[in-house]
Amino acid sequence: ALGSQAGINKIELKGNTVLFYPEEFDLPVWIAIGKKNFSVQVIPGKTPCISMKVDKATSLEMTSEALKLYLKLLENKTKS
Repeated sequence: ALGSQAGINKIELKGNTVLFYPEEFDLPVWIAIGKKNFSVQVIPGKTPCISMKVDKATSLEMTSEALKLYLKLLENKTKS
């Protein structure tokens, strides 16, 4: 539910990495997430995505926190 609210088409867990496939890249928002103790990286290519390092034991919680922060930052951006 959070993923679709955030405009994320697909979320994958691969080992200790979560891959987000957003409909649109809002790079400033992802950079801000990276500054909030999340290790994020943009992976360009045919199907670009955002990579986030997670601890396998808490990957669901970390993914949820990142998506909540993403939604909050997008909301704040549209207000300004």
